[in-house]
Amino acid sequence: MFPPLCIVNLWEEEEEEEEEEEEEEEEEEEEEEEEEEEEEEEEEEEEEEEEEEEEEEEEEEEEEEEEEEEEEEEEEEDTMIK
Repeated sequence: MFPPLCIVNLWEEEEEEEEEEEEEEEEEEEEEEEEEEEEEEEEEEEEEEEEEEEEEEEEEEEEEEEEEEEEEEEEEEDTMIK
């Protein structure tokens, strides 16, 4: 004997609802993963920018030091000549 048609319909509805819920959950998970990836990429970019800035600052400092040394040498030479 088959179950009454209304019960079969209810089962089918429940199955459909469950499938829809699963799909929604999967979509949400995918969105979350994408957001996480984007955040990671942004963080990496920020870190790279910071590193570049630090390198530039170091280079500038080195250049300044070199200039100061050159000036000191020139002053020493000047005093030696006098």
